[in-house]
Amino acid sequence: MQPDNEPGQSFLEAHLYHQLCSLSAQQPVSGFCVAFSGGLDSTVLLAACARVLQRDATTSLGPLRAIHINHGLQPEASAWVTHCQRVCAELTVPCDVLTVTLRPGNLEGRAREARYAAFRNNLKTHECLLMAHHQQDQEETILQRLFSGRGILPMPARKKLAEGTVLRPLLALEHDVLRAYAQDHGLEWIEDQSNTNTRFQRNLLRQRILPMVKQAWPSMTSGLLRLARMQDGVQAALAHSLSSVTNRFPVSLLPPEADARMAWLRTYLHLRGCYAVTDKALVEFLHQAAQAKHSLLVLATQQPPGQAMLRVYRGYIYFENQPPRMWEPQQIVLGDAMDCGYGQLSLQPAPGEQGLAFVYTEPLVVRPRRGGEYLERREGGRVAVKALLNQAGIPPWQRAYYPLLYQGEQLICVPGIAVTGQAQGSAGRPGARGCVARWSVRQSSGPAGGD
Repeated sequence: MQPDNEPGQSFLEAHLYHQLCSLSAQQPVSGFCVAFSGGLDSTVLLAACARVLQRDATTSLGPLRAIHINHGLQPEASAWVTHCQRVCAELTVPCDVLTVTLRPGNLEGRAREARYAAFRNNLKTHECLLMAHHQQDQEETILQRLFSGRGILPMPARKKLAEGTVLRPLLALEHDVLRAYAQDHGLEWIEDQSNTNTRFQRNLLRQRILPMVKQAWPSMTSGLLRLARMQDGVQAALAHSLSSVTNRFPVSLLPPEADARMAWLRTYLHLRGCYAVTDKALVEFLHQAAQAKHSLLVLATQQPPGQAMLRVYRGYIYFENQPPRMWEPQQIVLGDAMDCGYGQLSLQPAPGEQGLAFVYTEPLVVRPRRGGEYLERREGGRVAVKALLNQAGIPPWQRAYYPLLYQGEQLICVPGIAVTGQAQGSAGRPGARGCVARWSVRQSSGPAGGD
């Protein structure tokens, strides 16, 4: 429900003010930054924000600035920079101009990729990036994604970006509302001639396809947006149900139906900042998950930018945003606990002879596995640590981090798995202090988890 317009406040400004207040009430906001291209839409957003925030001296929603991305693709690019700087100066809004270089490939996709990388690197902590997308943009985005086989994926009104937030406060408004505001306030904007070039997919939709479709189905927009809202609701419900799934879960948790598995896994990855994985890659991974003991899918992440890994090992799926930092050998005393990358090692008292208890003799040293280690058996002979870790089901990529306990140069304990025969047999000796090394694997549901 929209608030009533205050005196001197247009419907668009009232709507914008409501959106900014709603965001500020739900999370910390250090300020607002308008993605300012100089076109009609972003000019309206910037001008309305300036009026709303300058009027809002009592609640102090936060400072306002603008970012103009110079792609350098048009001969007029430098003139657009000058125009945007002049508009910002007239509105007393600071303007940062960022020049980007596009990688080879699809021009629309590379330009968008470069813009978001620039925004991500420039956005301040808790700052909100405001984008001027409106109802027509939403309509075009849904159709473009649908036609390219990506499903009904509407633009979200709000999402995380780096240490800040992206908000599209005008997404529910028709483009005519923005144009009327620009005309009523005498705003000047840039007309990008490339917007009429129908070799770009979005322009083709806007200039040719949508006018014909709307002539035949006048209510298409409302129906499409209603369908998108329903899809949003389904996606939100699925995301809610998956929010407690950790970074390690059994393959059997996946739904049995192929399409349901795809939707389940894609939502799981979205919650961890992985959006770019293709259907083909997911289908192949799911096939391997059902057939192989060990498989790997490399993923691009946005939060933070980088690579993540999705693996299958012995009936479990593991997500890892980035490997933990390798830890250094160190001494450990009774009662201590220490982080060892994929989990925590603790050394606890264990009176009497029980399980994996052994005699505590200072000093004990914890070292990460390096390969080639052997543990002496009680009955004689020795066993490779590699074989012990394999039998215990420790994933291969985690084994280099696994903690091993030494007395001097003698390996006496593989925590949670085995101890040497001599140390174990003497744990119940009168006067001896027994201890047990416990290994707890870290379980995390967040995108930065290391298990």
